[in-house]
Amino acid sequence: MLEQQAPDSLPRIQRLDETVVNRIAAGEVIQRPFNAVKELLENSIDAGSTLVQIIARDGGNKLLQIIDNGCGIRFDDMPIVCERFTTSKLAAFTDLRSLNTHGFRGEALASISHVAHVSIVSKTAEAECAYRGEYFEGKLKAPVKYVPGNQGTTITAEDLFFNVPIRRRTLKSATEEFKKIVEVVSLYSLHYPRVGMSVRKAGSDGLTALKTPADSTVAANIRLMVGAEAADALIHVNHEDKRLEFSLDAFVTGPSFAGRKTQLVLFINHRLVESARLRRAMESAFTEALPRGAQPFAYVSLQIAPHNVDVNVHPTKHEVFFLHQDAIADAIQSRIVAALAAGRQSMTFLVQSVLPSNKQEQQQQQQKQSPVPRAAASQQLSQSASSSQSVIRSRVEPGVTNIEAFFGPAQKRPKLGADSGEAPDEDNNADGEPRQSANLTAANSASIVIDKGADCVRQSPTQTSVQLVGSSHSAAIAAPSPGQHRRVMRLQCVFRMQRSVEAQADAELCAQFRKLVFVGCIDRRLALAQCDCDLLLLNMQLLSEKYFYQVMCRDFGNFEVLALSEPAPVRRLLTALLSSPAYRTLAGPDCSTAGAEQLIERFLTVLQSRSMMLLDYFSMEIDSDGNVLSLPLLLKKFQPDLDYLGVYLLRLATKVDWNTESACFETFCRETAKFYALKAPFPGAAAPEPGAEDDAAPHSTQASQASTARRDPIERSVELALFPSMRAQFKPDTDCRNSRAMGKLVSLQDMYRVFERC
Repeated sequence: MLEQQAPDSLPRIQRLDETVVNRIAAGEVIQRPFNAVKELLENSIDAGSTLVQIIARDGGNKLLQIIDNGCGIRFDDMPIVCERFTTSKLAAFTDLRSLNTHGFRGEALASISHVAHVSIVSKTAEAECAYRGEYFEGKLKAPVKYVPGNQGTTITAEDLFFNVPIRRRTLKSATEEFKKIVEVVSLYSLHYPRVGMSVRKAGSDGLTALKTPADSTVAANIRLMVGAEAADALIHVNHEDKRLEFSLDAFVTGPSFAGRKTQLVLFINHRLVESARLRRAMESAFTEALPRGAQPFAYVSLQIAPHNVDVNVHPTKHEVFFLHQDAIADAIQSRIVAALAAGRQSMTFLVQSVLPSNKQEQQQQQQKQSPVPRAAASQQLSQSASSSQSVIRSRVEPGVTNIEAFFGPAQKRPKLGADSGEAPDEDNNADGEPRQSANLTAANSASIVIDKGADCVRQSPTQTSVQLVGSSHSAAIAAPSPGQHRRVMRLQCVFRMQRSVEAQADAELCAQFRKLVFVGCIDRRLALAQCDCDLLLLNMQLLSEKYFYQVMCRDFGNFEVLALSEPAPVRRLLTALLSSPAYRTLAGPDCSTAGAEQLIERFLTVLQSRSMMLLDYFSMEIDSDGNVLSLPLLLKKFQPDLDYLGVYLLRLATKVDWNTESACFETFCRETAKFYALKAPFPGAAAPEPGAEDDAAPHSTQASQASTARRDPIERSVELALFPSMRAQFKPDTDCRNSRAMGKLVSLQDMYRVFERC
């Protein structure tokens, strides 16, 4: 028979103190500073805010402040706003079936007030001024006071976990906690692009770690948060299933993107949640459709019928349950696989066998002449194989091969030199370089040397008559006189322009540009280049405009002459332009066609009245009859598209600020750079005849003839003149990085992954 224990030895069941209960509950909701930020950010979004600012000190441990411009809190609700289970989101349990807000428990502010000192300043649109309340453990510490403030709510939490020392000691460093805050806010900025969000550290010199504009887009915020490489590879996936009562709106990266780690961002009914089943489905989709080892990025927003979703699962609301989970996961997986397959079909690769280098050919010939024993040969082979495993090979010289080699049958590269016993190819010169056409080699090929210390008088260059190709106009390139020197310009405004170019240069992009190897032109505005093992897409329209502006600043007052073989009448050019359908798109909407004759006379007067300055500083000559006789020569072997000459003259007359010296020189240089920059053919201009520029230097092989017949003469001059000059002298600025003027298309490693997959 069991003995009964004494009543005093049994543990007694007792009601916990309310303070203990609240602190335990607070530990479930607010685990780290970023949890508090998440809860308060959701409240700001529910309040209809369009701007939310988050300020943190010491990773949020010392201070967390959230400022929004939402609807605010009523004055009468201030006494109970921090009490547990007080909310404006629902009134009955059945409201959970149609819930369309983030909050519904009424625990966030209460939990924060039990582990921190909280103050709230708020103002509604109807209130005359703002009011402030201070809270601790869910209660007001003093009556609410009127204070100045704007519409919206500012919540400040200080000394987080001051009364839970164990929790505070388990937190990570302030830097790690701040990074986690930035990460949470960045995820919400993807889903709510209409809301401008910012995160910064407290203090006058606080670092702004994140800032997104209001009324943005999901794709734009992905570019800002994840990077331009991921944004350029995005594929938009849409799907709606009425039977399962859900809709899908997602952005996933395609086969051309390879991140460092897989990033999956999931929102269900506007809640940032985690779902192991959906995560497995998306990972399976990427594994099936992407190359091996690819690490994708995916933003997925699911809208499921509210009556099929149970949001009351966890106090932090990071998990939800919903009906038809497996069916919805399978449908999402199939849609993502189909979208990735369509994106993979758009990727095209050309394969060519590796051409042996001269060193490899010499080694092969030596092996044939002096065979080595089989054991030694196998040892050399193993050493060669082991060394090649640690080396990534890439084409580093344009003479090895370029994109033109794919236009026709492969041709054997001739051996040059005295020991070869063969004459050089007709299409190459004695140094093994490609021979240029007679039209392009007529100009002096020597590079311009800047002599900053010289102070000489400018001499008039002599003109060499040369027919320019690729346009209905022709010109003559002026060759410098023997012994011609540069004159030194001592204008402060010119010095400021030159210093500005130097100051804005991006050292990293400059170093990358020096290593570029030209691959080929896509069209007049886009080109391909190789940097180490990466294939880059260059926006040559933007890059060439910036380069020619730098040339204008560098060679100010020392331009050689690009003389037109026939005078170009300004009146006729402007008349033809004003009557052209392309006038408004090219010249801008601020020039009207009404009273065209009066406008033309006014524009001509503006240009002729500055003819002396134009000739002296810019080698641009306009005679008394209104004819353009010459233009500045910015780059030898390269000419602008003279079909745009009328547009250039019109913009000089209307866009250049002729009133002040500094503004005049800067705007003139920028407009000239736009004229010389690569651009699409002029609307309605006759296309140049294929191969017309190479009549003086016929090619000797079918591949070269086929290559030349396909090429635009302006694109040819890009490879022979513009790109080499830019690679040597161009200084890209930070704007080139922000505008993605040099975008990475693919790397050799990524291409190998695709080939392995195939």
